[in-house]
Amino acid sequence: MPWKTSYRFCWALALSITPAVLVRADERIYSFRSDIQVLQGGSLRVTETITVNAEGDQIKRGIYRDFSVAYTSRFLVPTKLPVHVVSVKRDGNTKSFHTKQRNNGIRVHIGRKNYRVPYGRYTYELTYTTNFQLGYFESHDELYWNVTGNG
Repeated sequence: MPWKTSYRFCWALALSITPAVLVRADERIYSFRSDIQVLQGGSLRVTETITVNAEGDQIKRGIYRDFSVAYTSRFLVPTKLPVHVVSVKRDGNTKSFHTKQRNNGIRVHIGRKNYRVPYGRYTYELTYTTNFQLGYFESHDELYWNVTGNG
């Protein structure tokens, strides 16, 4: 009977498609590494290397990195920390970026508004300089460093 053939074909097609749908890779950050250099005068040069798997869920056009820049010092003096982006790369190639003011800082967007990143694994490299992140005390010195971000 023809309906049995159609039924078997539809069932076989459904079984062959189902595994492809269920085997979706997982979108996440695989690694985050920071290399921090203390420069003469106390400023910092930071290179962050972030490896992600993009699936178009949260990571669509690239990733972003938030910097908190407004603080109150221990002497209750409002302080704004400078952050200057030196370079941005994805898989070793220079990429475009832009910054946006946030409530307590700035957000660096790595990617372009009209370009969707194809699915896959990418390594981003963000290099920036900042200052006023070191604390000098009689018994020790401290490095203040804040990490926040998302895809």
